[in-house]
Amino acid sequence: LANGATYVAGGLVPGSWAQVKGTNLSSTTRIWLASDFTGLGNNLPTNLSGVQVNVNNQPAAVYYISPTQISFQVPAGIAGTASVEVIANGVVSNSVTAAAETNSPGIFPIILGGTNYAAAVFLDGKIAADPSNGPAFRNAVPGDLVQLFVTGLVPSPAGTLVSTTLLSGVTVTIGSITIPADAAALVAVGEFQINFTVPQSFASLPGGLYPISISINGVTSPASINSSPPGPVVIPIQP
Repeated sequence: LANGATYVAGGLVPGSWAQVKGTNLSSTTRIWLASDFTGLGNNLPTNLSGVQVNVNNQPAAVYYISPTQISFQVPAGIAGTASVEVIANGVVSNSVTAAAETNSPGIFPIILGGTNYAAAVFLDGKIAADPSNGPAFRNAVPGDLVQLFVTGLVPSPAGTLVSTTLLSGVTVTIGSITIPADAAALVAVGEFQINFTVPQSFASLPGGLYPISISINGVTSPASINSSPPGPVVIPIQP
């Protein structure tokens, strides 16, 4: 039972994305489809192909199902300890627990060649990753405006579509340099966007992969995530 971006156990924030792993959780693998929203209005689906998730006996929105992993949204109002069970075609799993938190920021990764690149996009539409991965990617340079995508910053609405909501107090640390975010907002279900500018001080630093983290209310995203293999979340910068 883990944060949906970092795969690190615990840190379940109401409205954020989380995941639970196991066996025989589903007979199929898929994400939610437009047809899953039929008749729901502004609500999110809580049943994908007969698979449901309950958190402290509350139904959770379900985004992804597979035999070994379910991705779900932590319901609103969850505090203290979150107890999670999966129901697959009426059969109820054992329960697993993790701590619910007010802040547990996690940067979504884009994993390429065993490297955890931060899910970061430039204004030209390119993605921040080694350009040898293809034409969709490029390195960051000093002065670039970057859009970073994360979950778990603060509690947010759960089980429903959302509208853009601004928040403050977010900082970004790249290597040893910490800067305030230019802007931060809830932009989609369980997903926040953080805008920041790559500091000009990187013009005098060597190019390479720099670890990146975010902080809010004194809580920082983990230095390393439980990807396969585990490793830091990085952004490539060239002078």
